[in-house]
Amino acid sequence: MLETPQGSDRLRMFLMATRLAGLVLGLSLTSLSGTTDLPYGLAGQMKLVQAAIVMYELFGCVLTHMVRGPIAGLLVVFDTLIGFAVGRFFGAPYLLLGITLPVLEAAVFFSPSAGLFLGAIGGVFFGAFLLLPMISNLRAADVSTPTGAAVAAQMGGSLGLIATAAAFSMLMLALCNMTLAEARTRDQLAQEMEQEKELLFKEMNKKAQDIGKVYAEVGERETLVGQLEKKLRREETSRVELEDIVLQMEQELDNLKMTQGHLEQMAQAREEELLGELKRSRSGGEREQFVLQKKMERESLLLNVLRDLTGTLSLNDTLLALTNQLQTLLPSQSCVIFLVDEVDGHRELYPEVAASPFVDDFRNRILQMGEEAPGYCVQRVRPLRIENGSVQAEGRQITTLTPYEKSALVCPLRAHNDVLGAIYLGRTEANEFAPEEQEMLLRLCELAGTALGNSLEYQRQIQRGLHDPITHLYNGMYLEERLKEEVMRGRRYTYPVSLVLIELEGFDLFLRSAGEEATHPVLTEVAEIVRQATRETDVPARLNNAAFAILCVHTDRERARSVGERIRTAVETGFGRQGSPVRLQASIGIAGVPHDATNEEMLQKRATDALEVARAGGGNKVCFWDG
Repeated sequence: MLETPQGSDRLRMFLMATRLAGLVLGLSLTSLSGTTDLPYGLAGQMKLVQAAIVMYELFGCVLTHMVRGPIAGLLVVFDTLIGFAVGRFFGAPYLLLGITLPVLEAAVFFSPSAGLFLGAIGGVFFGAFLLLPMISNLRAADVSTPTGAAVAAQMGGSLGLIATAAAFSMLMLALCNMTLAEARTRDQLAQEMEQEKELLFKEMNKKAQDIGKVYAEVGERETLVGQLEKKLRREETSRVELEDIVLQMEQELDNLKMTQGHLEQMAQAREEELLGELKRSRSGGEREQFVLQKKMERESLLLNVLRDLTGTLSLNDTLLALTNQLQTLLPSQSCVIFLVDEVDGHRELYPEVAASPFVDDFRNRILQMGEEAPGYCVQRVRPLRIENGSVQAEGRQITTLTPYEKSALVCPLRAHNDVLGAIYLGRTEANEFAPEEQEMLLRLCELAGTALGNSLEYQRQIQRGLHDPITHLYNGMYLEERLKEEVMRGRRYTYPVSLVLIELEGFDLFLRSAGEEATHPVLTEVAEIVRQATRETDVPARLNNAAFAILCVHTDRERARSVGERIRTAVETGFGRQGSPVRLQASIGIAGVPHDATNEEMLQKRATDALEVARAGGGNKVCFWDG
């Protein structure tokens, strides 16, 4: 059975209409054809039988509207039996009641499959009931006689009635199918409406929960508003009390004014004087507090700087920490740290760290003492501030290190009584450095000078354990470590690094003839030649018996070539020895970063290849690798 009440009621109304239509059609066709085959006892009671059929069908209409479940099955059985009976006795006019009505009831009450099954089985039996007697009569009668012709005519009329009733039955089945389809559609729509209704109920429940939360929040806010109102009332009460006190004091003051006017004027003048002093004292105190606060902040920053600078004894780490602190506390376009180095007996300034968009301008900028702003500060041991591109100092004009910067701060780095170098800060616009920033740089330089002095001393102490015992130059292990470090730093800060390899020709012959002990003074003299030709920042080393090397920092290969030429010329002049002077020659190979290589392994290989080029060309030469 259909589950949707509305569809079920429509189908039941359709069954009632089918029953009534079958009844009317059967009675009408029976009256027109007059074909009946009632038993002998009922042959004279035609009207009574028809009335009984009408009453049953009307009763069947009522049952069709009311019955459910098993009772509906009994109604189908009774309708089938009575339909067979009226079809047997009254003929084809009751085909609609005999087969179509039970089929439709089975489809409506149970399922379309049940109706189809009943229609297939019942159609066979009902057709047999209707056609077999007529076929028998036709075979028994002779169509050439009047009786046979009447039988044939009667059979033709019956077949016409059967066709008419069958067509009407087909129409009813089609209408039932449409009604069933509509009922299914309505049932589906009803289910969809139920689902939408459930969704709407869920949404309404959710909204109700949200509304409940809103009401709860409103309640909390009302509670808070109530508390605030109570507090406001207390404040209002206090205000009223204060107003009463003020009014009372005003009345007393009026009385005093009336009685002692001149004292009031004196008191007022005194009060104004005290207020002025109080304001001045407060203003002075605020200024002093502000100054102390700024001083405390500055000291805190300087303490952090000192912690970073003294956290390591490595010179590189100390310089990097100092650069970071300078760019944090005194952000500038250019931040360059110059260190003092002694070359060939005189002191020079070279840029150890350069953080600037103009790194190429600073990379090979070696300054003499007193030259430009950093040299002036180191020579005079005092700071310098440039406000508009240049400044007059002791009758000379000192400019910024690059024309793209108008303001600069320069301050010397000192450790005890030694001047280690200078810090240069540059900005693009004029008058960008305030006096407070200059004072901050002075304090930073005081702290940085001590930290750098400790790092340099630590480096010197470490280097004492990394020297060759005969020549007191660095050994090969230290050269390897410094080579990695300087090449990496050179790539980071884009300054050149060169490697010079020196091979003494004729040393092996001298060693075999004079012995190992006699070679020590010669090696010492060669080491002194190498040391005199290099700077403090360079790394001269002895690799083996007759091999030396120099790591030249902040030096391109052209400048390294001049170093190599000085060494080659000095070695060629010979070495003093009683009886027979020692004659040696030096073959020198040079390679540089970034011209020849980008890492330390490639730099060593290119310098070795350049040394082979010098030896292959007859020796006593300084060569590059240009393969």
